[in-house]
Amino acid sequence: MTNPEMPLTSPKHSRSATKATKMQFMVELTHSPETCIASPGSSDRERHAELLGEIQQTAYKHGIELVNGWAFPIGHKLWYVVSASDAQDVTDTFFAAEIHRWNTVQIHPVLDHETFKTKVLDGISGRVEISA
Repeated sequence: MTNPEMPLTSPKHSRSATKATKMQFMVELTHSPETCIASPGSSDRERHAELLGEIQQTAYKHGIELVNGWAFPIGHKLWYVVSASDAQDVTDTFFAAEIHRWNTVQIHPVLDHETFKTKVLDGISGRVEISA
């Protein structure tokens, strides 16, 4: 039973008056060959290329850090890892860059491998037998 007086936020990820906890998010962008900004038939390709080229500055303006990004041009996919206080800041950043106009955008909260190992794997190691 949930107490209606108790907020439904994790203390670890909640905001305080002095500091907001940063989380990492993987942003996955997928588009078709027809909407690809490299396609000569793509509408607004120059504008979208310019906006994507400035994604780091756009992220900074929205209070998020662009950790890194990767592209698979022939597969029409891009990935970015960002550090942000919440998913809405990430959404606002990619919306401002008009990424949604030529991509399907998915935003996933993620853990780096060391954190995953510490918080998940170390808790089950010893119970899981790995065979060679």
